[in-house]
Amino acid sequence: MEFLEEYNINIVSLVLVIAFVYPVIMGIVFKLKSKSMVVTIKGVLTSMAMVCSIILTTVVVKNVFALDKYGLVEYISSKISPSFAYLITKSKLFNGIILLFTFLIIYQIFKALIEFISRTTLYPASDAIDTSIRNTGRGTRALLGGIFQIPKAICYMIILSALLSYASIFLNNPKLDNKLNSSTIYSYINKKIIEPVTDSEIAKSFPNILENSFKVVDEKNNIVDDVNGYLQGVVFYNGVTLDEGIRSNEIIDNTALSITSKYDNDYDKARSLYEWIGNAIIYDDDKATEVMNNPIPTEINSGAINTFNTGKGVCFDYACLYVAMCKANDIPVRLIVGEGYNGMSWVSHSWNEVYIKEMDKWVNVDSTFYNAGNYFDNDTFNSRSEERFSRNAETDARSRMPSSA
Repeated sequence: MEFLEEYNINIVSLVLVIAFVYPVIMGIVFKLKSKSMVVTIKGVLTSMAMVCSIILTTVVVKNVFALDKYGLVEYISSKISPSFAYLITKSKLFNGIILLFTFLIIYQIFKALIEFISRTTLYPASDAIDTSIRNTGRGTRALLGGIFQIPKAICYMIILSALLSYASIFLNNPKLDNKLNSSTIYSYINKKIIEPVTDSEIAKSFPNILENSFKVVDEKNNIVDDVNGYLQGVVFYNGVTLDEGIRSNEIIDNTALSITSKYDNDYDKARSLYEWIGNAIIYDDDKATEVMNNPIPTEINSGAINTFNTGKGVCFDYACLYVAMCKANDIPVRLIVGEGYNGMSWVSHSWNEVYIKEMDKWVNVDSTFYNAGNYFDNDTFNSRSEERFSRNAETDARSRMPSSA
């Protein structure tokens, strides 16, 4: 490692280069042969199958478990055990096990399909190919052998980059993240292939969403109650509990009522609060850095009151202030905490959901990214209320977003 650092060689880039060069060299050494061509084609198909399996796994797991589109998690919670349902959606260990088994099943299906194609198409074609290359020179066959391995080499690089990306998600290792961020090759593959996939919501892991624990229990209180006991004792950023974070005062309440005074429906009131916070509060990069460097900080002021008084904060502060102002207007609101992918690694993030009475639905609100675009009931941001967080919001606002939102 010291040798690599001395010559400024990025270990991630080196590994990716080796992954590309190795199959090409093997193709040159062993030259182009009909049987090796079949093996190579199967290898390329297998590599593509692995990539597709990774993508399909994330889609299946997200829809079945993270978003519960088919009601499986709800069924488990109501019929079997709420605690088990909670573990399925929140535990990283369970997430990993589910991802692994789903991937293996999908991958085996692809492999069976590849074997069928090989027996019906590739093997018969190899005899004809063997006849056409038999009389060519060794140099030509060596060159063709190397060229024929390039698609396989590219697949190796993509797969390895995807695995490194997943590793950064689950390991949460700053050193690995730094190596990935400083790798030109990985950054290029990430920007051109991996990031577009994640930005399109195809690949997404399990965000730590405080979803069913938040219930509107009183039209006057309009905010959260912990129905399952999971949130008791939860500590955010600086030791501030949720109740402390969303605590308001008379000045905030009066300001919130003044902002919404000219509107007569919840939608316009909620949007005006979103716009006011987006304009009035600036993102506190120094605080975000301090939070990231102190896993359990105890001396950093957070929450609605501090944010209102100082005019700055991080995403949790934006979300807390929005809750406080909605409460002052008797508008039901939720605070959501989870993780968002910034193209390189997963970072903490907080945002809101507000209930629009006249529309009879919850809409997503993210005042942190107000200056980056429209993130109030936006079609992209709110394509499914269960999906919680728009990848495009993360991407468009990345210039305003430090290592933690």
